[in-house]
Amino acid sequence: EGGARRPGEGDYREEIPVDLLERPVRQAPCQSDRQNEGEGRSYRSVVGYGKVEDKDGDDERASADSEAAAGEAGEQTEQSECEKVHFQEIGRRIARVEPAEPLFVVGSTGVGKTELAHALAERHGAAVLSMDSMQVYRGLDLGTAKPSLEERARFSYGGLDLVDWRQSFSVAQYREHARVFLQSCASRGRPLIVVGGTGLYYRSMVNGLCEAPSGNGALRAELETLSVPELAGRLKKIDPEAAARIDMRNPRRLIRAIEVKETTGVSLLDWQRRTTKPLVRRHRTLWVERTAEALRRRIAERVRRMLVGGWIEEVAERLHESEPEILFRCPAIGYAAIARFLVQGGSRAMLEEAIVRDTYRYARKQLTWFRKEPRITCHLVLEEHGPLPWLR
Repeated sequence: EGGARRPGEGDYREEIPVDLLERPVRQAPCQSDRQNEGEGRSYRSVVGYGKVEDKDGDDERASADSEAAAGEAGEQTEQSECEKVHFQEIGRRIARVEPAEPLFVVGSTGVGKTELAHALAERHGAAVLSMDSMQVYRGLDLGTAKPSLEERARFSYGGLDLVDWRQSFSVAQYREHARVFLQSCASRGRPLIVVGGTGLYYRSMVNGLCEAPSGNGALRAELETLSVPELAGRLKKIDPEAAARIDMRNPRRLIRAIEVKETTGVSLLDWQRRTTKPLVRRHRTLWVERTAEALRRRIAERVRRMLVGGWIEEVAERLHESEPEILFRCPAIGYAAIARFLVQGGSRAMLEEAIVRDTYRYARKQLTWFRKEPRITCHLVLEEHGPLPWLR
């Protein structure tokens, strides 16, 4: 997984001692502790139930699956208990939370980030900052998996309900909110956990932010009436370099690139090369991942719970507040599909299937994003789709 890292990136890695990753029942240590060529240390990924992956791609695993079918039921039970202990120890080692060093818990949607963040916040008395670009919108609750009101109060949440769902919200606005929240936690000496899967928010906090000017209201209103192919064609004409680099299926990215170029005469890519200083200098990042099969199951189960729990009724309330066309352009996954279902009719089963498919596709994009991030401290991959093992 992942490619070779650039020089200096090893400074941000935290090595996990090999002895913590041995499987005592089998008496077979994991072998993927090769050092990165040109660097004096190794970056290790903890993989569900005792397996380890090397970030640089030499996937030498101590795999139970490759051994002859593990034998007796009693041995399997004993093995499971031993592996739980190992994950508990790994959890203590990599997930300590200190006031001067925020812990980022990142990963794809539906992977279990919030479950982990809440357990750590409970243990360490930490505040929690959401790093989710859809949870900033008031009125979009069930479909964005916002924490409950009780959880928000218990963990002193930030990053939630910052603007009305019909308004736009920029990375710069989020970064300013995060800056104030960080200062508040620091002044009280309270540990902080930042949890979410919006890679651009993460990058703006740990790497810095492009200082391109904010959008032109009139121009943005015009651009929002155009289809994705129309936006893509317009960007190719005025800024072919940007068109070759950004996601040409994402209308928000297209609109932003067009408005910056047409407003300033400077490509968004040139603005991005002039970034601000990082908001957080000392931090640790835990990337949580599931296997593809487990993630798909979790997403399907979560979408089903959301629909049964009132998501369709929530969208119906939003339809009473605005024109259907506004909801049809809602960036949060599922809201436009449900709005069309309510307005135009259709199959409930097909609606659920479409939302699961779109959510899983987005989760894979998030996975691709975090694979490229150089500042990941530890990568935890779980092979089953239930709760995180050391939280059971």
